[in-house]
Amino acid sequence: MSTQKRLPELVVRNEAEAYALLEKALNGKVEPWSALRLEGWPHLTIYLKGEKFEQTITPTVMKSLLEYQRLVYRAYASAKYDNESKRLTDAEKEALEIRVKVEGGSTKLDLDVNALAIEFVKQMGAKMDSTHILIVLLTFLALYFGTSSLKTFLDNRREVRLKELTDDTQRQTLEVLKFSSAQETKRTELLTQAISELPSKLKAVEELSQDAKVELVKAVSEADTAKIGSVPMDGRTAMTLVQNARRTSDEVRLDGRYRLLKLDWSDASRFRVKVYNIVTGVELDAEVQDDTLTGNYRKLLQDAEWSRSPVLLQINARQVGQEFRGAVILKVEPDSSPTSRRN
Repeated sequence: MSTQKRLPELVVRNEAEAYALLEKALNGKVEPWSALRLEGWPHLTIYLKGEKFEQTITPTVMKSLLEYQRLVYRAYASAKYDNESKRLTDAEKEALEIRVKVEGGSTKLDLDVNALAIEFVKQMGAKMDSTHILIVLLTFLALYFGTSSLKTFLDNRREVRLKELTDDTQRQTLEVLKFSSAQETKRTELLTQAISELPSKLKAVEELSQDAKVELVKAVSEADTAKIGSVPMDGRTAMTLVQNARRTSDEVRLDGRYRLLKLDWSDASRFRVKVYNIVTGVELDAEVQDDTLTGNYRKLLQDAEWSRSPVLLQINARQVGQEFRGAVILKVEPDSSPTSRRN
């Protein structure tokens, strides 16, 4: 009879336990484990009260929630696949789906993501070590569904808006607000540490979470009174806080001469590369558009890496501020210029 000891199961029941486990993982103090089970956390609830919310929600609220849903999908894809544009499976989308519950005199929106955690751990088990899985999953959940990260976001928005506002009444309203505490400061430091440790997995997740929080707060802006998790807020203050907060992205073309820095063959379903623009100095992580009929693009890129020669790439991406995301290589051509071997 086998005497092999069964690995323990990790259980998270609340946000405090989630951050305690994240801290242990960051310090390398989590012993090998078999599964992660979430019991009651995270469980995001939004209450909306007002004449417009008598057992219903408005189109404005629905629009914000749909955008929040889209950002959650993108962040999950970024955390799991290193590609926020990756199309998720129906099972993944179902695990992440927001469910709306309507109650008399108010509207309650509920989200339970335990199924998401189970799916995430199952799929990532073959690609990451158990400690990194914990760091990525707990950081993702804390950023999107945690109360502490929301409070930190609201205080940051308060500081930004106080510098922007000229209306004395609005300024006086914001000046008396205080959302976060010393506890939130410590938890923010843990999230920052996690993102620094695994930037390829978590940097885009954190950036997208800022826009997701904007959508959450916008969703309550039409209510007389509201609550996101345990954070109370009135509609007018919510709108003041998130005005002009949403970052916009523009579709851009980044065609040019590139040198190959890295080819990633780890995922059989897609082909990713890291490239460097010889002229502009821009580095990009990009996915190669499928050319399964010929396989020509892959061969050209592989040859370019081996020979250390530049190639001509047509690249589509989204620009947010000074950063480029979701880069896709549309076309690959050999560089036939006389200087191609020397650059």
